[in-house]
Amino acid sequence: PDGITNNAKAYGRYNLGGFFDLGQNILKFVLGISGACALLMFVWGGFLMLSSGGADTRVTQGREALLQATTGLIIILGSWVFVNLIVVALSGGTISTTAASILGQPWSEYDRDCSK
Repeated sequence: PDGITNNAKAYGRYNLGGFFDLGQNILKFVLGISGACALLMFVWGGFLMLSSGGADTRVTQGREALLQATTGLIIILGSWVFVNLIVVALSGGTISTTAASILGQPWSEYDRDCSK
């Protein structure tokens, strides 16, 4: 029982900053994976076009891969903007030319220690 109490004290008390940490970690992971997938698609599309030997079908496949990778990046960046707007709307923060901020700092760099 004592170990359970110590674990609850160590891991069970979260504040608003803990939710921002969770959101940041998930968002960074998803953006990292998405960026890596887009890079692979760009490389694959370029490879298809370069190795086509003039075959129209492979050039078209390469072009489609590049177009889909570009579309995916636009969707990913658009969703980043959407998340920024939602966070600002819900938190009463502000939007500047550099980042959306909550409690005086960019929400994506929000420090979960609210005692500062």
